[in-house]
Amino acid sequence: MLHHPAALPVASFMHVKTDHMEKELTSSPSIGKLLNVHFVYNLDTRTWAYTDGRLTEITGVLPAEAPQLLKMIEPDDQVMVHMAYKQLQENKLLSPLRLRVKGRDGYHWIELSAIQLELSGTNCLIGTVYDITADMEHEAELAKYANKKNSILHMLSHDLRGPLSVAGSLAKSLRKDFADEAAQQKIEAISGMISQAIDLIVDLTKREFLDTTEVALVIKPTNLAEALAQYIAECRLSATLAERHFHFHSETDHLMVAIDEPKFMQVMNNLVSNALKFTHPGGNIRITLGQDGDWVIVTVSDDGIGIPEDLQPFVFERYSRARREGIQGEPTEGVGLSIVHAILAWHGAEISCKSKEGKGTTFIIRLPGFRQT
Repeated sequence: MLHHPAALPVASFMHVKTDHMEKELTSSPSIGKLLNVHFVYNLDTRTWAYTDGRLTEITGVLPAEAPQLLKMIEPDDQVMVHMAYKQLQENKLLSPLRLRVKGRDGYHWIELSAIQLELSGTNCLIGTVYDITADMEHEAELAKYANKKNSILHMLSHDLRGPLSVAGSLAKSLRKDFADEAAQQKIEAISGMISQAIDLIVDLTKREFLDTTEVALVIKPTNLAEALAQYIAECRLSATLAERHFHFHSETDHLMVAIDEPKFMQVMNNLVSNALKFTHPGGNIRITLGQDGDWVIVTVSDDGIGIPEDLQPFVFERYSRARREGIQGEPTEGVGLSIVHAILAWHGAEISCKSKEGKGTTFIIRLPGFRQT
């Protein structure tokens, strides 16, 4: 993805003389060049002190009062604007804001960086704006393939590895039935090839899980209800092979959150893969989505063998002492749930676990929702 220069930090303006700034604020339009920004908005008079025309290029209209521009923003993103403005007033807006604005030829994605400064006694909003529509469309395409990749990983980590483990056990049991050396060598060769295939799958999935933590977050508005519905649809494509039943229930079909979608779906993939390992054939895996006040609640539950009570406090540890082989002998590296915990922490989210042996396990994710202020 392309990265655009953000608005300059406050310190970079300190070299500008106050008397010169005062003249520029009254005379414009050279103020933009002076500050190397795309717009300057006078918060006291609610007027534009300077704009370089970029907003006009995107929207097709001349910049007007802020409320008029706000109406051109995608409704789902307007809440983010209110949140960002509050953070801006508290000097807590540390990253650019990405949102959709209605232009002359449809919606455009823009990346907005801004700071609030007092210039010669005047409160101003100073910033940059870039049209990143092409970048975001590219990211959306990557996210689509990332979800398909997650589905393939899901198939590799359980649907193929499980049967291979069973085949390996059967091959070893054949050694007792054949005494001659030639047969023993063939059985040993079969066992070796199965072990190599399992090791390859384990290595591939482990590398993918670890690589996930090394890529920076790309937060954007996401309809989580739609994303989870698409994910469960991918899971159901392998339901016959997995011999498990997948269920999804959402309180609504439209629930917006600010997340890095590929990373969040990796969280879901890790949790579902974990459920598959400890749920018997014919069992059920359920995902639910709802709200609790300002929090979005996602649960992933199964009716599998459950987690012993003494191990539950350690399930999110890296290389956890709670790691166990799956019910079909699937090996574990003990990192999947620790990665889940880390990714959710980056999102300001929480995860907890409830389990009872012989009854199943439920993981509960509490994700910050949009708060209009």
